[in-house]
Order: sequence, then C-alpha cells, then structure tokens
Amino acid sequence: LTSKDNEKPDASQAPLLTAPEERELLRYLYDFNNVVAQACESCRPSHLATHLFYMCKSFNRFYAEVSVIKAENAALRGARLALIEASAVTLKFGLSLLGMTPPERM
Repeated sequence: LTSKDNEKPDASQAPLLTAPEERELLRYLYDFNNVVAQACESCRPSHLATHLFYMCKSFNRFYAEVSVIKAENAALRGARLALIEASAVTLKFGLSLLGMTPPERM
C-alpha cells in the first residue's frame, strides 16, 4: 500500500482510529508484550501462537471492513497505514519468536 500511494504511515494520528475493527486490532497489538511474557514464564509458546492467530483474524476483519486507500482524509489514511505496518512488524517478530519465517509478500 505505501509504495503504491507514496503515503507514509503516521502513528501520531492513532487517535483517529475509532472504528471497532481498528480498536480490536489495536488491542491485540497492545497486548502482545504481555502475551510474550506470559508465554515465556509458563513455557507455553502456544499462547503466543494463539494470540498471533487471533490477531491475524482481527487484521483480516479490519482490512475487509475499513477502507485504507479511500479513507476520508490523509491523516486517517496515514494512521491506518501505521496500523497495518505495526501489525506486520508484530506478526513478523512474533513468528520469529516461534522459530518461523513469514513470507515477505503474499
């Protein structure tokens, strides 16, 4: 998305993310560090795998329901692009903790 539109993600506009799908995805991103800590403390990597699975489901809902390219304004588009970027970084890091390498592009 970013290379096509030459738009930059803008995390400073996160308060604009008010759609239920955006809030749900933000919640998964927010909870990630705690889930990693709990998975390490309990020696249960399945907790992290489950969290990533549900985060991906949440991302799919967000992407299907919320327009990124046709957002109402540039600030909202930048915030949504930042949410997508944060999701990708979190997923990549989470999978690496599980010993998996995600594809670069799908």
